[in-house]
Formats: sequence, structure tokens, C-alpha cells
Amino acid sequence: RLLRPATGEAFYKDENAAMRKAAERMSSIRDSHVRVQTIEKLTAKSGKRRTPAAFARIRTAMAARLRQVIEESEKEDWSKQAALDIERELGRIDKWPLKRCTTQSVRSGLKTACKKARRALAVARRSATDANLHELRKTVKDLWYHLRLLGGDRPPPIETLTKRLRDLGQKLGDDHDLAMLLAARADNPLPDPADWGTLEK
Repeated sequence: RLLRPATGEAFYKDENAAMRKAAERMSSIRDSHVRVQTIEKLTAKSGKRRTPAAFARIRTAMAARLRQVIEESEKEDWSKQAALDIERELGRIDKWPLKRCTTQSVRSGLKTACKKARRALAVARRSATDANLHELRKTVKDLWYHLRLLGGDRPPPIETLTKRLRDLGQKLGDDHDLAMLLAARADNPLPDPADWGTLEK
């Protein structure tokens, strides 16, 4: 994304689609794993004495779902296919068309990321839905990655901004993980349906 102005739209769209395809192979396992991690984090924060029994039951259900997803994915040899996709992507990096990569093109890529983050922030402020906050999180992470990639001898204001973007991205990430966990109730009925209400509270 940072190099998009230098590589051109056609190249960017092709490479972005290929990377998305590789990521999608892992999405169901990743999402199931995140749900297990999220309920474990909540349990750890609650402390053993105050942890609702509902959390343990939800954790058991999420862990069972993760095992099921892994077993189903292994039948399709997902890990081998994902590894091949990623290897192909890495193998093409040396052939990226970067002749037009200049300070100006990198600056343009960074400006675009800033504009997207500002737009996403404005939308989230108007309506803080899970979808809008997730979109904000993605733009914040993009901008954070860009600043890290540029590295170099960063002045203090940029160093501070990089840390603030990291912290904001983590908080928005926690919010998204909770939303994903709560969304799982549609496909994961529990012996006691009230457990989901306990979690939401």
C-alpha cells in the first residue's frame, strides 16, 4: 500500500488479490483461535475468584470449535496451500516494478494512508458500530506499519505518533476480538444460552 503510487494500480490490485487469497486460506482457523484467546484473556483479567462459570463453558465451546475447524482444514491440506501462496508472493518481490519509487511516491502513499485513517475515524465517531471500528482499526494498523517500515532517524513527534498508533490499534483490536467472540453465539449454542448474556454484560 505504501508503494502503490510507484507500482501502479494494475500491479497493486493483482498483488493485493494474491495476498488476500493466501490470508483467506487461514481466516477460519485464525478467527477460531482468536475467539479462544479472547475468552482466555477475559478470564485472566477477571481473576479466579470473580470469573463467571459462563466463561469456562464458553471457552470449552470455542476450543472445541477450533479443533473442528483445524480438522476440517487439514483435510484440504490448507497449511501446504497457504505456504505455497506465501512462497510465491515472496518470490515475486524482487521483480516488483519499483523504478518509479521516489521520495515523492512514498510521501504520496503515506498521505493516502493518513487520509483513509481520518475518514475512518470520522465515520466511527458518527457511528461506533463494530464494522466501523474494525475499519478504523485496519487504517490505523496500515499507518502504523508504514511508519515502522520507513524507520530511519525518526524525529520525536513521529516516534510518539508511532507508539500512539500501536496503542490505539491494540485497543481497537481488543474491541474487534470481543465483537467476534460475541458474534460466535449465532453458530455456537451453549447448554445454558444465558452464558452469552453474561459474557456480553
